[in-house]
Amino acid sequence: MKITACSGLIALAFLVASLGMVAEPAAAEPRQSWTGFYAGVHGGFHGGGDASRYSATDTGAAGLGAVQATAGTLVDPVKPESGLTGGALLGYNYQSGAIVVGVEADISYLGAEKADAHAYPGGVLVPMDSAIERSLDYIGTVRARIGYLPSERLLFFATGGLAYGNSKVSLAWSCASCGPPADISASQSADFGYVVGAGLEAAVGGNWSIRAEYLYYDLGTTKTTLTYAYGSETSTLTAKTDHDGGIGRIGLVLKF
Repeated sequence: MKITACSGLIALAFLVASLGMVAEPAAAEPRQSWTGFYAGVHGGFHGGGDASRYSATDTGAAGLGAVQATAGTLVDPVKPESGLTGGALLGYNYQSGAIVVGVEADISYLGAEKADAHAYPGGVLVPMDSAIERSLDYIGTVRARIGYLPSERLLFFATGGLAYGNSKVSLAWSCASCGPPADISASQSADFGYVVGAGLEAAVGGNWSIRAEYLYYDLGTTKTTLTYAYGSETSTLTAKTDHDGGIGRIGLVLKF
């Protein structure tokens, strides 16, 4: 009886093996690692801050201060241009458990430019022309990043650091009938500031990941001043401008 049972078990084992039903355990997939250098591209939407604010001073009764008071506004408010943006990034991550820290640098082309001109034909005021232009060609950042992994393929992160660009305001005023005739201009740019933001990134296979993030930058506040002298009197017109804005974007990243 025992011989018959053993023979049956041996026969069954031989049958299972021959049918390929006995297999070695599958090898475990390697865990996702975020440590390493990476590079990528990004694109999205850029929006600027508020319009410039104007003020005037005058030591006499007929300069830019008087004109500003009479006209209500000598130069029309102009907000920064909003639109599409795109660029590239480079960085390094180090993972320790569920925490990822790193550093990243990026640059984005904006090509944001907005201008407005105003002509006063005469009447209460003598004929004159005024204009303002605001521009920001690019924005770059160098940032630290810190993130948390709720799962090995999903990273939530916060970021902050240095922002740089060339946010420029140009102001002009001309008055051929004034005494003396005026044709003056001034410009001021903001080049450095800070940036903060947050986002999420998901590993999608191989060494590729996709991300979505929002960055707020602030390059500071400038005062662009026109100065007009008539006789012994001096007057000024100043545009005070906050150079800030936000960028919402998505990116495609490859880890080396």
